[in-house]
Amino acid sequence: MPEQIMLEIPKEIENLQLPDPDLLMFYKNLEKRHLWIDLVIDDGILSYVRQIMDWNREDRDNNIPVEKRTPIYIYLQNCGGEISYMWLLTDIMEISKTPIYTVAMNVCASAAALIFMSGSKRYMLKNATILIHEGSISTGEQDAVKFMDASESYKKILKKMKDFILLKTKIDSKILNKKKSNDWEIDSTYCLENGVCDVIVNDIDEIV
Repeated sequence: MPEQIMLEIPKEIENLQLPDPDLLMFYKNLEKRHLWIDLVIDDGILSYVRQIMDWNREDRDNNIPVEKRTPIYIYLQNCGGEISYMWLLTDIMEISKTPIYTVAMNVCASAAALIFMSGSKRYMLKNATILIHEGSISTGEQDAVKFMDASESYKKILKKMKDFILLKTKIDSKILNKKKSNDWEIDSTYCLENGVCDVIVNDIDEIV
């Protein structure tokens, strides 16, 4: 019989550690062009913007016609965040030639709701909700002039958000004016009937 070879594996070898499962899933999603926005909307949005630009560049350089490009999916489970970064992402989504589909997974609120509305095709799980409101502003300790300036600036932001929602949906302007001052939570049925979403997901193959 051949002599058995006994191998003793050292107990402390960092290279033998299992890879981070979250990191593995992140790269698997990138391969499929799937992006998850499930953290507060802040400067981290820059990484999504860069990735969308890279995929557009890749498709252009490979001479892939727009209608044959692999779509980008953005999955949203998010309670909102900073409005300026939201506008950055929605601007890029608007000009992306590679189609971008958005999926409301559960709660899709505030700034995340407007990102959802920017998808060229918008999917909602049947129990997902969209929350629309006017948000909030922190004025801190300011003198009267600065306070008034901040107030006027915020009024412009609110009007811009309202115009955006009216452009992207079929929600009646009077209803929006009445509801948006509070936290207005709307379900998937209302969203489908009023042009907030295009599809209520009944088959998982629609979004994977």
